[in-house]
Amino acid sequence: MSNIVVLGDVNVDVLSVIDDTINFASDTTSVNRLAVGGSPCNMAAWAAHASGNVSLIADVGDDFLGEWVISHLSTCSINTASMQKVAGRTGTCVIIVDAQGQRTMFPDFGANLDVVLDDERIRAITIASVLVMSAYTFMRPETEHLAIQAVDIARASGTRIVIDAASSAPIRSWGADKVRDFLTQADLVFANDDEIQALTEDGHESWLHTLPNIIIKHGPGGASWWSHGDLHTQLPAQSFDVIDTTGAGDALCGGLVAKLTHFGDWNALTDSDRKDSLSFAIATASTCCTQIGAWPQGSRP
Repeated sequence: MSNIVVLGDVNVDVLSVIDDTINFASDTTSVNRLAVGGSPCNMAAWAAHASGNVSLIADVGDDFLGEWVISHLSTCSINTASMQKVAGRTGTCVIIVDAQGQRTMFPDFGANLDVVLDDERIRAITIASVLVMSAYTFMRPETEHLAIQAVDIARASGTRIVIDAASSAPIRSWGADKVRDFLTQADLVFANDDEIQALTEDGHESWLHTLPNIIIKHGPGGASWWSHGDLHTQLPAQSFDVIDTTGAGDALCGGLVAKLTHFGDWNALTDSDRKDSLSFAIATASTCCTQIGAWPQGSRP
């Protein structure tokens, strides 16, 4: 049994790190590399790096990239028994990282739109301690039902639910009210400041008081932990030289979830428990920012 089950996208990331502005319609010198990615897959990698007991529910295409992804994941601490190969292309994402470490992403979802929950995958969710997913899965017509089904299965089986709010632009386009309703079902929500603004700018700030646990990511400002509208702990970011912020939020999520699996009842967490767990998660995210790519060193292809 995997203690943590992660559901969602797995991509091949094409990372391009540039030192200067882009010369549009011309050439811009860069450092390029391929990496396994996708927000849920990144979360799984960092959680596995911390706990070593993680499985991933995801699809790849029947192309050479899909073979490469499965081959790589099988050498890591991620259980790939719930991964499947489907006809078509593997998801890809072109990521441009500027001199300040900020990234711009161009995703092509590919096989990520074809994931279905068969009996084996349903069982993996029901026997897990925690289900982790991104709201990206909910905010696409092709996978909306998949996200709802996974949450329903987890709730019925008593599996804890962790959902990352994904990104502000799709929240606005999909509808903040719909996304709020979806996130409300989670035991723990992750969101950055831009996502909080997108979720509450229609006058529903009181929604935050309904959440048992939400981690608000403040980028260079660290992160804070809120429960039913009350601030329990806020910690600054660590000092380090930023190389690439790709996957930092995923690393924060993976690190925190790995720590929380050691606690039986999340409603009984003390402020000391929260502070220690969040401190570990921030350290994990900081580590991610000091390297190129969204995976732990030693786990990358």
